[in-house]
Amino acid sequence: MVGEAPVVGRVASLLFLGLVGLPLAAEPGFLTRSSELLGQGKIDEAARMAEQILEASPDDPDALVVEGTVVLYRNLHPRRDDSIFRPLAEPAGPRAPGLDPSGAAKVAAWWKRVPGVDPGRASLWGDLAQLTFRAGDPAQALEFAAAALDTPIPDPEALQVAASVFLLNLDTTRGIRALEKIPGNRTALLYKGLEAWRLGKDGWRVSLQAFVDGQEPGPGTKLAAYLLGPDMRDTEAGFLEAIKTENSVPTLIVRQKYTDRYPNKFLSHLELARSLSQFGSFGQALREYAEIDRKALASTPEERQAVLFHQAWAYQASGLSKEASRLWEMVADSRDFYLRSAAAWFLGQNAIARGEEIAAKGWWSKVADEPARSKYAFWAAEELKKLP
Repeated sequence: MVGEAPVVGRVASLLFLGLVGLPLAAEPGFLTRSSELLGQGKIDEAARMAEQILEASPDDPDALVVEGTVVLYRNLHPRRDDSIFRPLAEPAGPRAPGLDPSGAAKVAAWWKRVPGVDPGRASLWGDLAQLTFRAGDPAQALEFAAAALDTPIPDPEALQVAASVFLLNLDTTRGIRALEKIPGNRTALLYKGLEAWRLGKDGWRVSLQAFVDGQEPGPGTKLAAYLLGPDMRDTEAGFLEAIKTENSVPTLIVRQKYTDRYPNKFLSHLELARSLSQFGSFGQALREYAEIDRKALASTPEERQAVLFHQAWAYQASGLSKEASRLWEMVADSRDFYLRSAAAWFLGQNAIARGEEIAAKGWWSKVADEPARSKYAFWAAEELKKLP
């Protein structure tokens, strides 16, 4: 799931392709016709068709799927590539459609009813897990991942997504369970070995070696080979070198062990928190930032500023704009222009969402005169032109 194209397009296209061949509970041709309407942008017409069927049969699975897809399309909003982890994103590039947590919840209200009336559509649990995770709601995604794991008719794609959601929430045990249920999947060996290594249990080398042997290059292969090799040292320097082998979900386990071994080191918690946030696991990232605060591990102004900046982004990306704004204000006068421009951009954006145009102008004006220096300053300058 991590690193793939946005889920929305995949759900919209594969959903209908996957359902057309199944026995239809609704009128013959309903899914085909509604799919055509959605493809033509005639969302209201597709909605009317679904609503007519649901009036007569409130639990019709086909109509529930279509109604949920209508809600999906209605809640898509063009989104900038505003991640703090992609500073070189083209500021004038096209926006991609995306959902916020509230929009994803509205879709889920329809789709989650489907597997209960048609167990053959367990793949929807995977779609929901991925949709809500990408929308910035990892906690809700965990619930859908659990449903995919426990469904009586397992779906390999849904299980793969469920495994990703579990692993990104540092729930390795359930992640391994999901991977083991997928026929022919060998990635469970990787995580079994990594988790045993993290916990200091015997047998971790056997699992990692079994994974590496004959495995095509992919996430985890370089990391596993490094841990098995002669250069790995069970020291802070060793953990930092292991992390450098690849930037992938499996390295989260290395970062966990680093934190377990050095629980009072600022860098160990910051490395884990930033990686979690980069992969979209904002809830877990915020827990790590809270631990840094609780233990007062940030001992310099630079360290404290780094924590505030990344905490603010985790709140922002989770849809918690009030909490984010409080922290953005604390870095709004940073000497680092990238940090300062990000803070100004998001503070202005959050002000607009509250209907406070004057406040937004004030924030954006602080960085808009240097639009070439960051994507946030570029956007601030562009949005200022639209305000009276």
